[in-house]
Amino acid sequence: MLSASEDRERCLLDEVANGDEKAYAVLFHTYRPKIYSFIFRISGSVQSAEDVTQDVFAKIWQRRADMVSIKNFNAYIFRVAHNHFLNAMKKMAKETLVLQKIEKQSASVQEVCEGLERKELRRLFHFVVDELPQKQKMVFLLSKEKGMKQEEISEQLNISVVTVKSHMTQAFRNIRKKLKAVYYFITIPFVIMLTSFFMC
Repeated sequence: MLSASEDRERCLLDEVANGDEKAYAVLFHTYRPKIYSFIFRISGSVQSAEDVTQDVFAKIWQRRADMVSIKNFNAYIFRVAHNHFLNAMKKMAKETLVLQKIEKQSASVQEVCEGLERKELRRLFHFVVDELPQKQKMVFLLSKEKGMKQEEISEQLNISVVTVKSHMTQAFRNIRKKLKAVYYFITIPFVIMLTSFFMC
């Protein structure tokens, strides 16, 4: 037999499963502080705590129909939060490795540019940068033109550091893809060198 509090929560979950936004708001305000504190304790990061907490409750709403079959919601939501945190850490590690790898590689712009029209390459490079998706372009320019650190970009654009890294990685890849259509030898390291060459 359920206790009074368990019975109330069961009713609340059933209402959420039926798409009741008010019930979802009650659930959110009840569990958000707990999930935020849990993620902050294991990550030590305010940004991670905010991002993961937001993702967890977005998933709860997306999968609200599943609420009818959940017996222990407290255990369920903490498990979801823990899994989201682990996935976020794996993604961050992967993005960091990609950026470190391409930053460590180097190529001589002067050598590769022999026989090329430097003005044309510069014009094409800036054109490609200007054609980047808006968020990628903003992050790329703040980093390479303004010299801002990832944490500074994160604060200015109100996005996570993970998202900043993701936008940078995608920006380099998109620039390479567009330039490669003209110059077949274009590589990511070459794009990095062009960036330092033409964005200063």
